[in-house]
Amino acid sequence: MASNGARSRGSLVRWDDNKGYGFILPAKGNDQVFVHIKAFPTGSPRPRVGDKLSFVREVTDDGKTRARTATLDWDGTGKQPVSIKLIGGASMLTVATFLAAYVVVNFYWPVPLWVDILYVGASIVAIVGYAIDKRAAGTGGWRVPETSLLLVGLIGGWPGAIIAQQFLRHKTKKAIFRSVFWLTVLANSITFFVFCTPVIAELSRAIQLLLPPT
Repeated sequence: MASNGARSRGSLVRWDDNKGYGFILPAKGNDQVFVHIKAFPTGSPRPRVGDKLSFVREVTDDGKTRARTATLDWDGTGKQPVSIKLIGGASMLTVATFLAAYVVVNFYWPVPLWVDILYVGASIVAIVGYAIDKRAAGTGGWRVPETSLLLVGLIGGWPGAIIAQQFLRHKTKKAIFRSVFWLTVLANSITFFVFCTPVIAELSRAIQLLLPPT
């Protein structure tokens, strides 16, 4: 294989996330360049159509051109935009806030042990699941179904899922998945506070006080 080491820039015009490969349209020229997920640095965000890329070409033994290495070229400097960093920070802050609230709730209204075990166990399963899926995405192996990842998050594994997303840089850009994921976070959090605090009883009592006596 031959490579001149010169970096080129272009846009990702096709991408199959399940198979882990796509094609780059160089800024100069019309010949699309094949790129595999293995060309991207370990831990980098999943590429998607429209991403600006910086890449090094190479010619394979059979005469085909592909990207030997590729990086997301956010702004020409290789740095992530502030918005991406803020989203990641907000996600981790959500985990920290929930854990703090969990401690407070447990102090005033002791949480059943099985709930503790469920959150810890589901979070561990989520981290392992994301790690397996991340690896499979890079090797072309069996992918963990997104419904499974979402279900684990829904039953209490979402804190671990967020940690895995941020540290593995996996499932952080797919808009549809992210939207459904945060709905599962909201649903689980509401369920926790409803069943582990006297909120329903207090709400019922408040409503009764507002109603006229019969």
